[in-house]
Amino acid sequence: MAVKVLAVLPYPGLQDLIQDKTRNVPGIVIECIVADLKEALPFVENAEQNGYDVILSRGGTAELIRKSVSLPVVDIPVSGYDILRVLTLVKDSNVPTAIIGFQNICNGASTVSNLLNFTLPIYTVEAEEQVAETLETAFNKGARVVLGDVVTVKTAEAFGYQGVLITSGPESVEKAIEEVQQVYDIYKKGQEESGFFETILNTVPQAVVVIGSDDKVKFANAAANRFIKGQHKNINSGILAAPPELSECIAGLKKNALEYWQGHLQLGNVVASITIQTMDWRDHSYFLLSMEELPKGKDVPVSRPPLVMGSFSQISASSPAMQQLIKQAKAFALADKNIWISGEPGTEKNILAEAIHMASNRKAYAFYTVNCGIISEKRVMNLLFGSDEQDGLLEQAAKTTLFMDEIEKLSCELQEKLWKRLKSTEAAVRIIASSDLQMGPLLKSGFHKRLAEEIAKFHIHIPPLRTRLEDIEGIILLMISAHNAKYGKQIAGIRENVLNQIKSYEWPGNTAEFKTLIEEILILTDGDFVEMEQFQQVWKRFERVEEKRVLPFLAGTLKEMEKAMIQYVLHEEGMNQSKAAKRLGITRATLWRKLKE
Repeated sequence: MAVKVLAVLPYPGLQDLIQDKTRNVPGIVIECIVADLKEALPFVENAEQNGYDVILSRGGTAELIRKSVSLPVVDIPVSGYDILRVLTLVKDSNVPTAIIGFQNICNGASTVSNLLNFTLPIYTVEAEEQVAETLETAFNKGARVVLGDVVTVKTAEAFGYQGVLITSGPESVEKAIEEVQQVYDIYKKGQEESGFFETILNTVPQAVVVIGSDDKVKFANAAANRFIKGQHKNINSGILAAPPELSECIAGLKKNALEYWQGHLQLGNVVASITIQTMDWRDHSYFLLSMEELPKGKDVPVSRPPLVMGSFSQISASSPAMQQLIKQAKAFALADKNIWISGEPGTEKNILAEAIHMASNRKAYAFYTVNCGIISEKRVMNLLFGSDEQDGLLEQAAKTTLFMDEIEKLSCELQEKLWKRLKSTEAAVRIIASSDLQMGPLLKSGFHKRLAEEIAKFHIHIPPLRTRLEDIEGIILLMISAHNAKYGKQIAGIRENVLNQIKSYEWPGNTAEFKTLIEEILILTDGDFVEMEQFQQVWKRFERVEEKRVLPFLAGTLKEMEKAMIQYVLHEEGMNQSKAAKRLGITRATLWRKLKE
């Protein structure tokens, strides 16, 4: 079978020479196009799909093509004879001359000029964009004629100077054609070997996928078809885009500079156990994915993809309290022990937990969230301890992180079971737990003391937003920046009177409630600044919500309303009876008596 060659040539004369030299060469079919440097890329991007076996080019164009395609690229050399010919042409000239070109030209020119005892300035460029600046330098130093390749000559002529093209002669073309056959033989053997390995990979049950940094699928075995639905005939074309869930996961690896990640992802209707490994080859980055479908109909946990994970950069820390908290959390992250995070509802304990995971040595492994206050106790049990058909999160061997949100909502029975499990065996998983109450009030409410001691190796308390109003401006700044990037706006800030109004509110829903308000205001803002008009549009709704917060206390008998109010204040003060009594204007003894009534 003949070798089909695409020759991408920087100047027309080379086309005639190649056609002449290959006319009587058996086993080679060659098609020539004339294009230089970036002009060549549109012609070669689908060369493999169009049936070409080898690409033939020269100098900087060959190097550029080599970085863009997977086919072998043979470089037509600039030989000593080629350089000797052009130097002989200018040697006896009185016109100041310089050589400007890529490394393949300049190295040879330096050697030949030394042999001829002929000194002339030589400038090496590495990219097309450097040519104009280098020419200007040469001209400023007195050069009037430049020798080089096509881009050098064209640029010199555009500047009004003379350029002399260093062409490739018959010897160089003959050498390149010989190399085409040799390279093709090696490439063909490599393809056959690759086909053998592909056959092996198609027999394994795990899905194996390679995705490039351009988010295109470069390789996938037969098992990957269930994840990349119905696309198997196009999978290895290099043009099929990766599923959005995988693209998002890979974007997270890039963003967080991760070379490895392991976890569970939802891919359409399938939950898959997935491992991603970053690999570099020929100046390109690739992502090797191994995936296995998990049993359907089971309580399979899904981990957070790294792109959407919280980080310390998302947490505004202008106040001394938050600055100290971030410093403490970063230190705890590296200590690799269980952590307890407390804070009122809405203080975004989940973001802090995610930030700790991403700052730890476990960031390449999965982060699982079990919200003990939302899902059923049976499901919590299955997720933590597993079943006959699958392991629970506590049995995982990998260095994963388990975030148990609202852990105080677990039943006493499940608290006891969890404590016994953690006490009996050292789990590979790291637990970060969160509760609305601080440790003291939590234990007084009846939470399992020994379980709390087992998990709370370190304790972080997030203060309510009303006690750190210095952080409000920083949160707004981060939100405006993200909003502008997402919606293409140019909001520059928030008016002082609006900011003062915001700071006068106590924010019982803390950061979560505050961010909801700001996001709605930003959506309504079309100008350069957030004005009072936009604030008031949204604030009316928040005022109605505040009224609803109070209304429940106005139902029932006077005694029932009084008790409901006491319970509300007590909860707001972290179950601290002294603070609650002071806020209500009664003694602690009176408070205790009213609770018992």
